[in-house]
Amino acid sequence: APQGVLRDFLLKVEQDNNFHSYLQKYTDLKGSFIKDRDKTRLIPVDNDTEDLIRQALTSTLYGATMLKTGWHVPPWNNEYYTVLDVAQRVGSGVGSYGVVRYYVLLQGADDDHHVIIDVKYEPPGAVHDVLDADDAAWYQVLFPHDAARAVTAQRRLTSYTDPYTGWITLHGKSFVIRERSPWKDSLNLNKLTKYKDMANFIGMVAVATATSHVRGTVAASPGQFKEVLASIWSQPGARDRWTASVTRVALLYRDQVALDYDCFRSYVASLFPDLLLPEEDSDKDTDQ
Repeated sequence: APQGVLRDFLLKVEQDNNFHSYLQKYTDLKGSFIKDRDKTRLIPVDNDTEDLIRQALTSTLYGATMLKTGWHVPPWNNEYYTVLDVAQRVGSGVGSYGVVRYYVLLQGADDDHHVIIDVKYEPPGAVHDVLDADDAAWYQVLFPHDAARAVTAQRRLTSYTDPYTGWITLHGKSFVIRERSPWKDSLNLNKLTKYKDMANFIGMVAVATATSHVRGTVAASPGQFKEVLASIWSQPGARDRWTASVTRVALLYRDQVALDYDCFRSYVASLFPDLLLPEEDSDKDTDQ
């Protein structure tokens, strides 16, 4: 069970977050988004794009990409999936910061249980840069576009997949769809000021991540992942070598993130010198 800072955080999320407050933040509670860049980071979408999104959210397009069986998978219902409003989401994301995305408000069971789905452009994966012609053709058969790749990966690697996951295409580009959860939140890592708390937190997050990806252990052959790991770790010293390898990769990754951030700051400074914020502390570069 969660302990310490993580336990307190999860209890607070459970206590404070609910559908009503969540809808109150983004909507007027009457079926429309609050399109306020500063308050909700939502802005109006052009009429052509809104029409395309509405036309794509049907049983034969978006509906055909959704899960058909599973826990809490809602069957398609034209009334339930009625689009109430569409807005563009700006200024959000971490790795996907700046990627085109939209929020769509769907009719729910009642005014307090409308559903907000996130419609986000899925850029081409890095793998496209290293595939030769034969592998690229094979890859294209497996995944018709990158949104299909992202959704397929999520469904195969996680034990519980958001039942709203699916995709649509807009202007010739693929977009991943998922539900915007009222319980999505982030822990303020600045609260982890002691090594013991940080180590405890990382350990619990590792267990939670492994648990959520447990479905990967029951993949069809030749993907018997747990058997491969059991074979590898049964060798003398294997776990120590694995720990050393993960640590080495993590440290190298940290250095790469710091380098990427410095390059990004330099790029922004060269184009928009007035927008760049002054450095607060050089030790905080990798936290950006």
